[in-house]
Amino acid sequence: EMTERRMTADSISYGAAISACEKHGRWQVALALFGSLLHNQLRADEIIMSAALSSCEQAGRWRETLSLLTVMDEERHVPSGIQVGSAVNCIRKSLGQDPAFSLLQRYRAPWLENDPARIVETPSERSSFEIICRAPGLVAISKPHGQSTEDALNQLAAHLAKPLIAVSR
Repeated sequence: EMTERRMTADSISYGAAISACEKHGRWQVALALFGSLLHNQLRADEIIMSAALSSCEQAGRWRETLSLLTVMDEERHVPSGIQVGSAVNCIRKSLGQDPAFSLLQRYRAPWLENDPARIVETPSERSSFEIICRAPGLVAISKPHGQSTEDALNQLAAHLAKPLIAVSR
C-alpha cells in the first residue's frame, strides 16, 4: 500500500510491521521485511532486531536466528541480554542445551566491560535474592517465590551501582 501511495518506508514503519508480524506468528513476512529494510540501507534498531529474533524464536527457526545474529555482528551491534536470551532459547528448544550454552558463551565477551561478577559482594541482609553463581560476565541469582525478577534485578543493580543486562528464562 505504501508503494501505491508513493510513500517511502522508514525504520519506524519497518519496525512497526516487523513487530506486528512477530506478534501474529508471521516469521516469514517479518524476515522478508527485515531483508527489505537492509536492502533499502536502513538501520535496524534494538526494537527491530528484538522483534525479528523473537519471531524466529517463536517459530523455532534456529538457522534464521543465527543469521540475524550474524547480521548484528556485521553491523557491529552488540546484542542485548533479551536478544541473546531469545536466540539462546530458540537454539535450546531446537538443538539442545549444549549448543545453547555455547551461543551464550560466545556473547558473554562483549558484556565483560560492565562485569558485575568482579565486584559482587555478599548482598546485604535486606536483599531478598541469593547469588548462586558468578563468572566473568555472568551473575546467576535465585529469588524467592512471589518476588518479581525485575525487583530482584533492581536490587542487584543498586547493590552493584551498575546497569545490568538480564537474560531470564
